[in-house]
Amino acid sequence: MIFCNQCGEQIRPGGKRAWGKFILLFILFLVIAGVGAYTYYIRNVKPVQMSAEAFDQAHLYENQNEYRKAFDYYSMVIPEDEQNFQSAQDRIAELNVRFDANKMAAIGYMVLKQAGYVNNRLELTDIKVNVEQRKMTCRIDGIGFVISRQSLDDADYHPSIKSETDDYYITEFKAVFVENGFLTSELNSIRQDTSNTFFMIEELSTKGELVRDELMEEYIDSYQNTGELPLFSGNI
Repeated sequence: MIFCNQCGEQIRPGGKRAWGKFILLFILFLVIAGVGAYTYYIRNVKPVQMSAEAFDQAHLYENQNEYRKAFDYYSMVIPEDEQNFQSAQDRIAELNVRFDANKMAAIGYMVLKQAGYVNNRLELTDIKVNVEQRKMTCRIDGIGFVISRQSLDDADYHPSIKSETDDYYITEFKAVFVENGFLTSELNSIRQDTSNTFFMIEELSTKGELVRDELMEEYIDSYQNTGELPLFSGNI
């Protein structure tokens, strides 16, 4: 028999071995539990945290008018991030509306450039669009122009011509000059005022608050590099 030197109690055979096994099993349990917790964190908690961080970063980019980066980061928000996912989807939809508006503005400029009306984007002012109607309104040297899929032809006040670009029409709101003796100047001024009124009526269906120079330039550059017009979201 073996006795403890300090307390004098008998040490049963295998006692130390059993205690050692218990400690090993306990350590193994902790390791398994730790691995399980870490795996759960990596698979469930960490992605949601990263998603929330992506949402915050997207919001920051959007406030800085860096819309393309904002779109990319909103796209990283996952459905499991219940707090931010729907908001991210709403922002993506709003950004697509913005992108489409600038695509339409870029198309309008390219149609006018190819037809020889302008050489530089900065020659266009008061740019407004209606994506649903595939329509862009603008002015060049004060004269109103409409780029649309519809001919608005009026031989006297706003003649239309068919462009060579994807079935778009160019309507120039410039009244045809007429001679009328000493009343020629006054008459043509009235005719141009009438033409301008027709243009302003067309402008009522277009908006310009979403048009941004940098986004327009992006789509213009893309067309010049590829020769393909930008596609609208959902190919509307």
